[in-house]
Amino acid sequence: MNTKHLNMVFQHYIEKFEWLNSKPEPDESYKWIAVHKFQSIFNLNIPIQDFPFMLYNAWKATENLIDSNQQQPFFAMVEYARKEPHTVYNMFVNLFADDGGDLLARQKKIDVFIAESNILLNKYFPSSHLYVNNQRSVMAYLWFYDPNTYYYYKATEAKYLADCVEFYDDWGTYTNFKLDVFHRFCDEIIYHIRNNPALIDTHLSRFNTNDQMHKDENLHILLVDIIFCAKRYGLYSGISIKETTSSAKKLYLEQKQKAIELRDAVYIAEKNLELLNEAKVVFSQLIDNGAPVIHKSFGKGKLVELSDGSVTLSFPHEEKPKKFNLLQSLVSGFLYIDDSHFEEVLSKYRQVIRIEAVANQQLKRALNAFEPYKEYLD
Repeated sequence: MNTKHLNMVFQHYIEKFEWLNSKPEPDESYKWIAVHKFQSIFNLNIPIQDFPFMLYNAWKATENLIDSNQQQPFFAMVEYARKEPHTVYNMFVNLFADDGGDLLARQKKIDVFIAESNILLNKYFPSSHLYVNNQRSVMAYLWFYDPNTYYYYKATEAKYLADCVEFYDDWGTYTNFKLDVFHRFCDEIIYHIRNNPALIDTHLSRFNTNDQMHKDENLHILLVDIIFCAKRYGLYSGISIKETTSSAKKLYLEQKQKAIELRDAVYIAEKNLELLNEAKVVFSQLIDNGAPVIHKSFGKGKLVELSDGSVTLSFPHEEKPKKFNLLQSLVSGFLYIDDSHFEEVLSKYRQVIRIEAVANQQLKRALNAFEPYKEYLD
């Protein structure tokens, strides 16, 4: 993520904050007020006959954050509720059911809601393009219901910020949406928001007014405000933004996956060297502690020297001491340490000992291969 670009957006937001929230306009603080109003109105614990009127008032509280002149998915739900209150009531009950943070379950809830709303659309307004519910509108219902948990999605503006900060993972389209990718994008932006004290102090100052606003503990409304204001009010000034195509994102993701695989190869090579060094220490300690070393042909040896992975032993019937590569001699069966734990310990290191001769070279090759791809994991 390009944090330089992101911090420039934050700085421009701070600089324009007073104007952005000035009355009568643009007064972007209405987002916090709208959420507060919605939550004070929306109530599923009411008699079913009161549900359509409650939903109508909740719709009015959302201002222009869901519906517009071109799209009116929430008003559609109000209309459906007037005709089939039980159906629409159950749709919202199921949508707002706790999913425990399981994004797959959350996406399934969203998909079910969209499918059920399409059934109502075809039943009551089959020729209407105004009343279509989609990923964006249903995510907005969730966000209004609990902005501390859910994220609001505004497609064009979110993609623009993603391009600005060089977030190349693709969360897809309305009909093929990857909720986990969009959540990761939002989580990363909020992480940087939280680590910008000037931005946080500026944001908190909005609550000094007498307006009733949602407290926005997890900053999800602030995230929406920054995403929206950045595009509408020129917060990208001075930032060169390169729009990324689907093919460019696909290539980036492929290279990122390659980087992950190469990084894992480096980790494995490093782990092998660690295990080899560990094996040298473990077997040397067994010998140092007095465990007899037996050669397949020469019999029991007497320790002369242990150094740098080698062991030198003298044998009763041999004129000169003999030097052996400790690990290779053990795994090949030429040397045996007479200790009750020897076989157990040897089985732990057997596979890595067999690649001892090439372990350093494997690490070098892995590092060289990974080097050109490191940037994709920064």
